[in-house]
Amino acid sequence: MTNTPTLQTPRLILRRFTAADLEDFLTIYSNEQVCRFLPIHPLRSHGEAGDFFRGFYCSNYAQPQGYDYALCLKSDNRPIGFINIDFEDARQWARSIASNSCCAAGCSGDGCAGAADRSVSEPGSGINISSGMGCELGYGLLPQFWGQGLMTEACMAVLARLREDGFSFVFSSHDVTNEASGQVLQRLGMTYQYSWEEQWQPKNIKVLFRLYLISLDQYAQRTFPLYWKRASVRMVEDLDWAGRSRTEHSRGGHCRAGPGRGGSSQDGPGRVGYSRVGLGEAGCADLLAVLRISWWADGWAGRVIAAVIGFGRHTGLQCRAWWRVVAGAAWRKNKRVPALLCGHPLSAGLLLICQGAAVAVL
Repeated sequence: MTNTPTLQTPRLILRRFTAADLEDFLTIYSNEQVCRFLPIHPLRSHGEAGDFFRGFYCSNYAQPQGYDYALCLKSDNRPIGFINIDFEDARQWARSIASNSCCAAGCSGDGCAGAADRSVSEPGSGINISSGMGCELGYGLLPQFWGQGLMTEACMAVLARLREDGFSFVFSSHDVTNEASGQVLQRLGMTYQYSWEEQWQPKNIKVLFRLYLISLDQYAQRTFPLYWKRASVRMVEDLDWAGRSRTEHSRGGHCRAGPGRGGSSQDGPGRVGYSRVGLGEAGCADLLAVLRISWWADGWAGRVIAAVIGFGRHTGLQCRAWWRVVAGAAWRKNKRVPALLCGHPLSAGLLLICQGAAVAVL
């Protein structure tokens, strides 16, 4: 068992922060745009940066296992962002399952379906499960490096390592006003679960969050109901292909479910529907995860295959979303990829043909 093992991608080195990074560390954590959606206020001095580095990162590095990365470009090995993996909420929910008491998860007891949530089902049975070793993904990146696919590239490497280390699922949430973060989670293969509102600390503001999750094992039908159970304002939104809501936000009442999305505030968190192709839900999800997590090793052809499978897996997605992901990733990796896949108007039509052929074959 190791703590924050060094990882590499085509453009990045993911490593520990060190005391020598203090200047760059302060640049990251003092940036207003980076800290806007973080549960901390921007740091204002080298003293505050040193205290935070020692109190958070050094203490985490002293643990037997952890994943708290500095994102560095290979060109200069200087931090431009971070990825943190947190275990606390996953462990809290695991303790509530072990004690057979949903109250331990902060549930008010009103309409609790704890027995169903604690069940471990066979893949594809439709029962929500959250057993297994899970963790939460968090990240931040300096604004001048946005829009280059760097965070997606880095998070894919971390997901691959978590899968290798035996984690069963990874979840992450984002403020609904931070649509770019939601799109990163979608590109990682995560699926939307539900939304909830809370008084966010330490900033003491009311925030509506969206929860995304990816299973790294054979159980494709999994959700993480901790936040749902303890929230008084909760809903399942109807999201478009870009992760934007097409549903009016409900406050405790029934939330209209869109195509492929079940559930309401009374029924518990709904599940995103899956197209039932020949591979089956679990097999398709597993193959998608393998292909997309190792996209830099498999080449652009693997990315096209992953996009086709992913189109069949996620209902309601438009081809344009997958065209943007695949074409963008392929162009960054290999400048020789034909223009048909990298911005030509016919690229969307090509992927539609591929998708139809894949569904017919699979």
